[in-house]
Amino acid sequence: MKCPRCSGGVVFRPTATWMGECFDCKGVLLITMCESGSIGGGSDTSPTPVLLPDDFLKRYEVLRPIGEGATASVFLAKDRSNDTPVALKFLATPGRRQVLQRFAREARLLAAIRHKNVIRLHDSGDIEGRPFLVSEFCPGGTLRSKMRGAKLTPGQSVELMLEVLAGLDACHKAGVIHRDMKPENVLLTADGEIRVADLGVAREEVSGEPSLTPKGGVIGTPRYMAPEQVRGERATPATDVYAAGAILYEMLTGDPPFADEHTFELLVAHLERAPAAIRDRFPDVPLALEAITLKALAKLPAGRPGSAGAFSRELKHIQKILAGEAADVPAVSAPVSTPGMPLPVFPLEELEPKSPWRSRIMPAAVMLAIVLVAASRFVGQRAAAPPSGPEVVLPLTLPQTSGGQAKLEAEWQQKFAAADQSEASDPQRATQIYEDMISIAEKISPEKQARTYIKYGRFKEKSDRIAARNAYRTVLSLSKDDETRKTAELRLNALGGN
Repeated sequence: MKCPRCSGGVVFRPTATWMGECFDCKGVLLITMCESGSIGGGSDTSPTPVLLPDDFLKRYEVLRPIGEGATASVFLAKDRSNDTPVALKFLATPGRRQVLQRFAREARLLAAIRHKNVIRLHDSGDIEGRPFLVSEFCPGGTLRSKMRGAKLTPGQSVELMLEVLAGLDACHKAGVIHRDMKPENVLLTADGEIRVADLGVAREEVSGEPSLTPKGGVIGTPRYMAPEQVRGERATPATDVYAAGAILYEMLTGDPPFADEHTFELLVAHLERAPAAIRDRFPDVPLALEAITLKALAKLPAGRPGSAGAFSRELKHIQKILAGEAADVPAVSAPVSTPGMPLPVFPLEELEPKSPWRSRIMPAAVMLAIVLVAASRFVGQRAAAPPSGPEVVLPLTLPQTSGGQAKLEAEWQQKFAAADQSEASDPQRATQIYEDMISIAEKISPEKQARTYIKYGRFKEKSDRIAARNAYRTVLSLSKDDETRKTAELRLNALGGN
């Protein structure tokens, strides 16, 4: 590692390896780290030195690192002017224009929102093109750490959620939609007070600035994304209400509403499935509390509480029920599942979830989910069993992308060869390649999709017969070619799935 000022060698401090000193110019350097998500779901960290000027060192004493994410590192520091601890957040990847814009917007939004349940910004600045934020330090950790994978009591859950909603309500009144509410973005002070944090992907409802999320782009964290986010639609306050409902559900049960391991299954669950009833497992939860929690998780925004403030008013009534001051009669009815809701095809261009489940949702994974769900519906229509819901015709093709058919065909052939090489040596990678192939094939033709599913089905026959049968059934729903259909029917017969 070299000094960014003079390119001299850097000597690390023996008791604090995250700080160093330039051997030549004697400058003090802070070593920031950022995680870069990989296709395989892992991550690597890249150290980046920041040369701290004298005036910064006179104001702040950097004590230790306390966190790192996809674009920033966070340090515990001391403000020498008042001897108080602060959180120092440095952007670790300043070369990306969009990341810079989001970081600057977060500083502006935090400065504009003044509420006891929203993290407080003390200072912001820039060191040689490296922006930083200084905010209050919350030693109580995150709501995630408080939950520790276990359920909280109904009283605790309601009390904490009321503070979360108060912070969200302040954001909404300032015209700001958070878009990434989750337990990791809810911090606790030493006294246990809630602070809504991390407005890095927040959106202003009314702003003269252009959107930083491409049209139809998806952004958020899969376990807490509202159905409209999954579809790439515009976020509203109801989007944050859904996420708050998911957090409340998790506090009451110890589990999120949908706990699927795979990202595309999670997305389909938000669009298609109803959460399990809470009182079936936890009868200590009041009827009214279960009802309002499930109402917040309604598939359509209009079915949820109208705002964070409205959600809060419902929960204050729950507090009276818990105190024995009101009867446990639901003020609302639980939403009805709407499994027949359409799953439109949308361009997935951006998603920036943060730790601890750091991973990017790839277009192939989401497209695979949509294709599989659509295929299962088509097969249900062909089978003798009666349909369980209204028939829905789903689009299964994407608009042609730039670059032309020849480029897509060449990319598909390249993936085809890579899948052959990976099937035996690395099945997990082969599965990912097939998901990519399916995404590409959707942009070429239904027959190319069918051919891809034939190959995918053969690959899955030994390890996952259900997936193989679904793949061949999808071929029958896509292809009009007699030979292709005959191959799929033969393989289905061999698997006992015709």
